Amino acid sequence: QMEDLPAPANQAQAGDLTTFEACEHTFGKQKIDAQCATLTVPENWDDPTSRLTTLPVVRIPSIRASPTEPVFILLGGPGSSNFYFMPKDWLLANRDVVMVGYRGVDGSVDLKCQDILDVSAKHLGKSFLTKQSTAELQAATEKCAVSLQESGVDLNGYTVKAVVQDMEAARTAM
Repeated sequence: QMEDLPAPANQAQAGDLTTFEACEHTFGKQKIDAQCATLTVPENWDDPTSRLTTLPVVRIPSIRASPTEPVFILLGGPGSSNFYFMPKDWLLANRDVVMVGYRGVDGSVDLKCQDILDVSAKHLGKSFLTKQSTAELQAATEKCAVSLQESGVDLNGYTVKAVVQDMEAARTAM
């Protein structure tokens, strides 16, 4: 996985994709040769004055010299990374596989809140859907949202719609 993702450079604009460079991408314990780049996106696609953030983009090249259109991978769930897919040889036979990092998880803005993780761990496998655990999780989530907003994060930009717009920006830039 990409580490120490940079904030957007002063001259970067929404939709800019850096040049792909050779990198090694890790899937569990397996490493694979890949190409890595960074995509600049607005934190909130619906706000023209939104600050810019960056997302990692990983392309795993096809074994074919002239592949057909690439396949963009979308997996994981709320709060999970998009970088856990290990493409099968049959897929790489004709296509590049592209993974764009999820905003709030893989990019320059991290929405992880320790209080939410602690409450989830405390109740997971025991009492996760009780009134008490739900109330504790709601309180931790509200506290986290306030903290993130106070630090300048526009939570309205972290939606499924925005993830699709990120994918489209990467596809267009490629």
